Amino acid sequence: MTIDALIAKRGITEIVHYTTHLGLTGVLATKSLKCKNQLRAEQNLIHILKINTQREFDPEWNGYVHLSISRINSQLFGCSWGSWHRDARWRILAFDPIITTHAGVQFVTTNNAYWQHLKRGKGAASLEALFADTVAGRYGTRIKREEGMPENLTTCEQAEVLYPEAVSTDFLRRIYVPSAEDQNEVAGQLYATGIATIEVVVDRNKFIGLDDADEPKPA
Repeated sequence: MTIDALIAKRGITEIVHYTTHLGLTGVLATKSLKCKNQLRAEQNLIHILKINTQREFDPEWNGYVHLSISRINSQLFGCSWGSWHRDARWRILAFDPIITTHAGVQFVTTNNAYWQHLKRGKGAASLEALFADTVAGRYGTRIKREEGMPENLTTCEQAEVLYPEAVSTDFLRRIYVPSAEDQNEVAGQLYATGIATIEVVVDRNKFIGLDDADEPKPA
């Protein structure tokens, strides 16, 4: 089975990546979601650069953009907004799943930092491995696929899609935001950058773990 056939079979409609309001500014300005190596080399972004995580556990993979299938990694997101970027406002970028068929894309069964236990590779078989009945997670913990789990969700929520260098906004289909205020702001950004055809959707449930009482407020 090909990757695109597997995507269709499982009903996968989005490849997602969460970022801050400043991160989105950089994405729209450069018309691409860049890997860490490119971000640090981009002089125009140096004053707004905020990496989602403050520690790097797999620096040898900084030449890839880290994405998720259908849902964000809530464990990592909790650290990003709860500990590292309390002053940020959050957006989720949803790309067309066709990007998984592009050259050089790799699939990882769990967080790419758990190198002792993960399975990583290219092609449809490696993609299908993300949906196995059981996968190994952090410290080798066995993660079992829950009964009745939607077909488009990976067994381990930390599973990753690694995309080489940068993902073009040509494949960006929608941006999720947690509030109507954020929706208006992002719509204005899209209009200003000439790509106003991208849908902006208010869906707080996409931001797993972001509670009203604890949501960071703009500085």
